[in-house]
Amino acid sequence: MDVMKQAKVDTLTRMLTEKGYTHLKVKARGQHFTIYSEEDGTTVPRLRLTAIPADQYALSFPTRSGKWERTPFVGTRQDLLEIVETMFGWHLESW
Repeated sequence: MDVMKQAKVDTLTRMLTEKGYTHLKVKARGQHFTIYSEEDGTTVPRLRLTAIPADQYALSFPTRSGKWERTPFVGTRQDLLEIVETMFGWHLESW
């Protein structure tokens, strides 16, 4: 993983930890940053931020079929984490 991408993973991880979501982890693949937890040894995707131009990100949630459904929400990492926390908080909670 390149240095810039690792820095973004580290920043997202720090942002989540500062909000108390220490059970969540971040992994990067391509332009996607997936926030996930590990439940009984299984990786459980919670949400995904996809990098788009101008340091903005698009928010997606996993479906039951394992695909990603993109939402209309676009913003900075901080903006989107606040939206998720406010409107879709159950995606961040510990199970």
